[in-house]
Amino acid sequence: MVGQRARGDDDKQARREVMLDAASALMASRQWATFSMSELAARAALSKATVFGYYPTREALLLALCERELAGWFAAVDEALARGGRWSTGRVARSLAESFRGRVVLLRLLAQLEGVLERNVSEASARAYKLRLGAHMGALGARLEQRLPWMRAGAGVAALLRARAVVTGLWQMADASPVIEKLLREPELAPLRVRFEPELEATLAALFAGMARAPDPE
Repeated sequence: MVGQRARGDDDKQARREVMLDAASALMASRQWATFSMSELAARAALSKATVFGYYPTREALLLALCERELAGWFAAVDEALARGGRWSTGRVARSLAESFRGRVVLLRLLAQLEGVLERNVSEASARAYKLRLGAHMGALGARLEQRLPWMRAGAGVAALLRARAVVTGLWQMADASPVIEKLLREPELAPLRVRFEPELEATLAALFAGMARAPDPE
């Protein structure tokens, strides 16, 4: 594939997907925090110049990957919340916690989003990304309001933003380095180990319960 030029829009999109697939594989590896664009190009069987022709910075590439991962997550959560039956704050919290199962790449990207990925992209790219993200957040926020009738109109997006902060903080604590992971298996250090999914469910349940009791802002 190296040296072959993508001609049509479909070819270009297919090439982008190849790059994003390679980035996803690297983000899932133990070297996720340090891989270079050269390593990514080699994994994608493309020249480094080709990669930079599509994504001028590592951050731009990972931001595109984050958007792809988020699109899949939004669709999965919306599908889960669309199911029938009685919905409580506990069920919503459990559904959201379960939605991150197997999404290590997304979680690692979210942990870097504002502090790293959004720091080295163009204004035009950032605006387009934020507009698409806002549309997803608005739709899912409305779905959340349907499932939690105590939630006032428009509060769903605020709830998702708060949930995002919880997700990021807990994941950064849970995604330990190999050295720390080994140490946390020792009995005296085991209480410091963070089990991401159950902790996320409990914290989100507490968050939503607190929001339900809080008075509406004047």
